[in-house]
Amino acid sequence: MRAAGWTLPSIAHAGATTAKSLTDFARSRTSTPAVRAAVLTAWDRLAHQPGPSTQARRRAAAKAWNPPLAWDEHSIDDPDATPSGTRVPGFPQRWAPSVLRHELAFFTHHLGLSRPECLRRLGLSTRRARQLLTAPSANPDTHHATAP
Repeated sequence: MRAAGWTLPSIAHAGATTAKSLTDFARSRTSTPAVRAAVLTAWDRLAHQPGPSTQARRRAAAKAWNPPLAWDEHSIDDPDATPSGTRVPGFPQRWAPSVLRHELAFFTHHLGLSRPECLRRLGLSTRRARQLLTAPSANPDTHHATAP
């Protein structure tokens, strides 16, 4: 989330915890159920929108930290996997139709957002989304066969 522009205090606030508990977690690589719950809560609240801090983005880039959604759901737990993209919410990017379908499904089913709100958060116009989703190469792949 730091790569998307969120500061440690803002991540901690979104997760109803402290920056110190997140720093301790990052240093020790061990967590408690409370820290895991805080991280998941912060993720739900922040991961799909850009944060306000250019400094957080720069620090994350200097440490080669990838933004949320850089891994797909099938490889995120594989220690040998490399990010398949660098999806930073709210910033211009290339969109694969399958990734767009996945994002739309997440926003509508998990967060309960309308299609226009989803597209606004993703930085896409309705016209551009339609072009991506109806292009001849936009057939769903086997990894993200979710409907918009």
